[in-house]
Amino acid sequence: MNERLAVLLAAGVLGFFGGTPQLFGQSVQIYSSGDFKDPSASIDWPADLLGSEPTLAESFSLPAAATLDGVNLWTYDTFDGSSGDLRQAQYAIYTGSLQPSGSPIASGFGSITRTTHLLDHVFLGGGDNEWYTIATSFNVATPVRLDSGLTYWLALKGSDLNPAAVNAVAVWANANAAGGSYLVQNGSGWDSFSGERAFVLTGEFLSVPEPSTLALLGIGTCGLWMLCRRRSR
Repeated sequence: MNERLAVLLAAGVLGFFGGTPQLFGQSVQIYSSGDFKDPSASIDWPADLLGSEPTLAESFSLPAAATLDGVNLWTYDTFDGSSGDLRQAQYAIYTGSLQPSGSPIASGFGSITRTTHLLDHVFLGGGDNEWYTIATSFNVATPVRLDSGLTYWLALKGSDLNPAAVNAVAVWANANAAGGSYLVQNGSGWDSFSGERAFVLTGEFLSVPEPSTLALLGIGTCGLWMLCRRRSR
């Protein structure tokens, strides 16, 4: 291998990597339970109410290892002028095949980053059956590493609503998906209810160079070594 070829190999590999191997992607959607359903007369509350009590939990799994940094969710509130904006969301991440088990791998109070009233997603059924939809986003206190192939549980509790009025509620919205279930904490156990809850997790997928990429890196390193060895002579 001559000096010219060694330089070309090394430069080509460094160009392929952009100088440094890119191991982390940009913040993206790492999980979605499906789009939310518009509110209807069949809203089941207080079973799916994100109030100070109880805690609600939904399961999820990831296609690849990722770091979780944020949560987007949708809630319903009665259309009576006292909006149930979440001012504080208490969360916990558990593992467990059928329900949350053991101690959470992460927990804390989410930092609310956005609250939007979706006035084009309402149900005007009259009386107590008038609902509208609120989109809320929050960041977790500390990014959480999650692996693929495991069942996780997102447990939520809306510990503070604005305003703190009797009719200000935050009912975790239904996901636009058939079947499924969610859990409501009952003392030390969990009760199961039908229907998926709507939420999206955001963060970064973790990636490593593909085998072909590692091979190119090895060839480039070899070229640089031969070049240095040749010049040292």
